Amino acid sequence: MNWTCEQTEARLSDYLEGLLSPAEKHAFDLHVNACERCTPLVASVSSLLSYLHSMKPLETPPHLVYSILDKTVGPRETAKGWRGVFPGASRNLPTYLQSRSTTTPTAGHIGLTRAVRSL
Repeated sequence: MNWTCEQTEARLSDYLEGLLSPAEKHAFDLHVNACERCTPLVASVSSLLSYLHSMKPLETPPHLVYSILDKTVGPRETAKGWRGVFPGASRNLPTYLQSRSTTTPTAGHIGLTRAVRSL
């Protein structure tokens, strides 16, 4: 197997994580040990990865995910009332029982009104 610099760059993560087959690992090692361009690349990425793994994990600030979403996607509507206490509860209700943001009757309301009147 003839390994190239492009393959080395593309499969570097697999190599460092031990995911290459024995034949691929052997070809990777042969190429890296003989290549002036790939030897420092593999050494520096391997060193950086070792350094990152040795770092102490940081504590995640509260509401980090919501702050990121607000800054990237935009602010979201704050749930009020029972929806704030039981988020997602209205998803399980039939559409005619879910609250509406407007007072305009919908097809669900009209259908329910007709069904009630026919009783």
